[in-house]
Amino acid sequence: RSARLAAERDRDGAREAELLAALEAARSELAGLRARLVEAETLGEGRRVEADAARCAAEELRAAVHHAETGRGQAVADRDRIQARVREVEERNARLTRSTGEMHAALRALAAERDAARAEADRARRRVDALTRPPEHPARRLADLEPPTGVHSLDGHHPPARAEPHTGR
Repeated sequence: RSARLAAERDRDGAREAELLAALEAARSELAGLRARLVEAETLGEGRRVEADAARCAAEELRAAVHHAETGRGQAVADRDRIQARVREVEERNARLTRSTGEMHAALRALAAERDAARAEADRARRRVDALTRPPEHPARRLADLEPPTGVHSLDGHHPPARAEPHTGR
């Protein structure tokens, strides 16, 4: 009986040592799992922080895109308004150019009329001078005083035909 009890004690001691070793291995494994859990939680927290930062960055980007689209819309509206103003100015410039051309033509016509009126006034003055002072030579006719301009002379008189100098041709 004592041998049996000793064998059972040995067996129980071996079993206890085996259980203690298993318990120690389980504790060691549990400590490793706890370390991995802490590491996973830390990693998860880091990922959550990164996700929050990414969400914030995405919101900032959305806001920037919205602001840029608003600015782009304003820029397009400004460009369209400026282009319309440019067209108005170009049309006004074209009208002014046409008006300037018409005014220049009118000025040239008025200058021509003025020059013709001056020439006519000069002829009239010479005619008045010729009629109001005695002729220098009695044989001289009034028609001789008028320059050969092709303008009608008074009293139906025409200037005498002038002889062209002979050029030998």
